[in-house]
Amino acid sequence: MKAFSQMIFIVCFINGVILLAQNNYPQNYFRNPLHIPIQLAANFGAVRTNHFHMGLDIRTNSQENLSVVAAADGYVSRIKIERYGFGNAIYITHPNGYTTVYAHLNSFFDGLDQYVKERQYKDEKWEQDMVLSPKQFPVSKGQLIALSGNTGGSAGPHLHFEIRDTKTEECINPLLFGFDVPDRISPIISGMYWYDRRFSTYEPGANGITVKKVGNMYTTNLIQISSPTISFGIKAIDKANQGFNLGIYEAKLFMDGQLKYGFKIDKVSYEDIRYLNGCIDYTKFVQDKMSIQHLSTLPGMKLEHYSTGSDGIINFQDNEIHNIEIVLTDVNGNTSRLVTKVQFTKILFKF
Repeated sequence: MKAFSQMIFIVCFINGVILLAQNNYPQNYFRNPLHIPIQLAANFGAVRTNHFHMGLDIRTNSQENLSVVAAADGYVSRIKIERYGFGNAIYITHPNGYTTVYAHLNSFFDGLDQYVKERQYKDEKWEQDMVLSPKQFPVSKGQLIALSGNTGGSAGPHLHFEIRDTKTEECINPLLFGFDVPDRISPIISGMYWYDRRFSTYEPGANGITVKKVGNMYTTNLIQISSPTISFGIKAIDKANQGFNLGIYEAKLFMDGQLKYGFKIDKVSYEDIRYLNGCIDYTKFVQDKMSIQHLSTLPGMKLEHYSTGSDGIINFQDNEIHNIEIVLTDVNGNTSRLVTKVQFTKILFKF
């Protein structure tokens, strides 16, 4: 058993290294923006109302006014102050082509705080969206830039942290940049659903399938389907070592060993976040507060950098039993598998 556990650890470690090696993002260029270890209350790509979560929510242990520091050398390029949303936020542009964002802050460092107040008095307006030049407020890696808080649309003290492509303003998953966030916990699958794709996914809606865990794998009873055209959905969460419920990073659906559909949330543009509602069972989300992610492409879906494989629609050509496998992977390479079988069974009506 000990040898088996060691083997599993090695496989997970290798998977994590492979995942990081597959991206071209600089590793360890950015430092932790706080002086405490990173513990996540929410991760990149987590499902929210009408949008994906676009960064990391870093816990501040229910405290405010913790020191927030620049993740790397650069300059303060933008300051945003709003009643809702980010509250008080700092944007720092870096010479490597990325911009970091720090939100829900209580206050800024002295020189910047004074500049903001003077601008507010001059404009006679509290809410601000200021664009600054590179020479106004240069910062060094690790320099104090603000104090954490609970401003804007925050439900509790924390730091919202983003990394964006400076040119395109696409938000990129910060965990792809090598931050130290320990995680040896695989995603947890709690539900599986099928949809009759002869119709809209909203009507007649989801058909639930009971999922059970057997050993290190998830499974179901034989799934017998009365429609020749279907798709699947999955209800699952991820957990880092701290135990908070996080969103799913990557999912793949295979039928008889062939990739039918997959998604991976590496980066998302603010222009595309409205497509979130096409990635989930929107009816279940609104009515039951349940997050079921589609393992198929809905009509009109144009979210870039999200889906792989085909459209996930399964068209049965026979009444044979087919193998289904769903693989969920987090950004550290921890993997969960659901293995089951599906069969199309024609319903004969007697008159």
